[in-house]
Amino acid sequence: MKKIILTLGVIIIALVLVNSCKKECNCDNGSPYGTWTRLIVNTDTLQESAEITITTDSLHFIVVGDTAGVYNTDAGVLFDGDQMLITDSDCGSTGIYKYFVDEETLSLYAKEDSCEARVRSLEGIWHKK
Repeated sequence: MKKIILTLGVIIIALVLVNSCKKECNCDNGSPYGTWTRLIVNTDTLQESAEITITTDSLHFIVVGDTAGVYNTDAGVLFDGDQMLITDSDCGSTGIYKYFVDEETLSLYAKEDSCEARVRSLEGIWHKK
């Protein structure tokens, strides 16, 4: 019986530690969570509507249309202050983005990202849906 209680105690402590280490946004400048939209312009000046949905640990990106170099993807997101660390399998790398929320807009700017398609897709001003 003591072993069961000790094991349960260790599991509870481990769960508390894991949850306390999870980074979320520093929402002091507004929450980036939710669904946002904007127009994306490709090299031929064709505009297409894009949408991102951001949660505490993921980002879903979809474009309506078929712009070359723009993709639909799901990515993992970690928050570090006013930065998002975005990792997806399409790019095979992590991009670091500064973000700022002002009422109904979300501004994303690539601080460091080697994936040009992700930068073209995400960088800019998004509007709350």
